[in-house]
Amino acid sequence: NETAFDKAAIEPKLAEIFANRGEKVMFIKGDADLDFASVAEVIDDAHRAGVNNVGIMTLGLTSSR
Repeated sequence: NETAFDKAAIEPKLAEIFANRGEKVMFIKGDADLDFASVAEVIDDAHRAGVNNVGIMTLGLTSSR
């Protein structure tokens, strides 16, 4: 929810957040200039933290017409 913290703290923070949730679903929204490898690392962190489903939010496509 737009709270900044160290990359090393991602997995423990997600484990804390999702520990008592029945539905373990999260969404990732990254900057358009962000390398996908960084996003993939966060997805891996989420899975290790017990998050079952990770969705990726993308920018909507714009028409060139």
